[in-house]
Amino acid sequence: MELNIEQFGKGNELQYLKAESEHIMAQTETSKHYKLCFSDFKRYNARVNKIGEQKQVEIDIGVVLEIFHMSYIVLMNEHFFTELGSGHNMEQYKFWDMEMPSIDSYDNNLKAINFYTAPDNPKRIAAAQAVARLGIEFIIFHELGHVLGGHFDYINDTLGISELQAYGTEQEVKQKTKNNVTYQVIEMDADIIAIHLLLENLLCNKEKLTTFYFKDFKMDWSKIIMVAITIAFFLMDPDTKIHQSSLRYLPRDYRYHLVISKLFSKLKKEYIEIRTPFENEELSIAPCLLCNDFLSKFCNKEKICEIPLSETDKYYEEVILNQWKNIREDIQKYADISERTVERNM
Repeated sequence: MELNIEQFGKGNELQYLKAESEHIMAQTETSKHYKLCFSDFKRYNARVNKIGEQKQVEIDIGVVLEIFHMSYIVLMNEHFFTELGSGHNMEQYKFWDMEMPSIDSYDNNLKAINFYTAPDNPKRIAAAQAVARLGIEFIIFHELGHVLGGHFDYINDTLGISELQAYGTEQEVKQKTKNNVTYQVIEMDADIIAIHLLLENLLCNKEKLTTFYFKDFKMDWSKIIMVAITIAFFLMDPDTKIHQSSLRYLPRDYRYHLVISKLFSKLKKEYIEIRTPFENEELSIAPCLLCNDFLSKFCNKEKICEIPLSETDKYYEEVILNQWKNIREDIQKYADISERTVERNM
């Protein structure tokens, strides 16, 4: 069921996310054929489907709540972003100690998302909100990658699949997908498009977002992105069956490390402006490692494994990249956007 986001008040976070996505879609000549909405269907985290001639990206509100909840918890931890000041010693707490957010109804058909767990420090609250926004945008931009990158139309024509669901009911895909590596390539391609859109969008809005969240405080946005991406991937299904041909997705840990590798590469080169000028040239991955370790202990769940870079690169080079080269030309026939197009138009 589609949520009426107008019920959440003027200028709410969902309206902002929708506007940002529509701005990206407007870079294409066929933007009127796309729509982003939020739902409370709960059967999937996100999906892409087609209603008439319009492709619809649908994000479950539960994902939004969960990422915000985790972001607030992470930023309560005194070991994160020490430059922001006082936090809490979180070693004594577990996930079940924290009250979950809820959507509450009020008079005049209005609703509000209420969070009952958050840092005391205003700077930490602001940082948590920034982390949550980028984490949710990564998920939205991944689904947009399926649409703008031509994936949806490609598998619709080649496999007859009329709906893509992220970690939801996948029976149609399991029945019709003969080559799971091809689907893994498509999912990885959507991840890379999402990273590119996230960095471009942040670069264009960096000053505005810095003023909005941190006033005159100079925050290192690369740290915000690292924590946001780590939270988003930690909440995914931690399937660790490496190289299983029956898997629709690359295992979460492989996807995470390939995305982080791409992120670091871009932050060191064309997106160096996103980092603070005071940071050492050797970009630290400490925020990723710290966030991964904390969430694993706090939630009592399997953490994202430390896959050796050489092993990741080998699988990427020998399997994913080769398959990508084989299908990319066909996918591009359906695409409204490419990595080069994103760089030029955003």
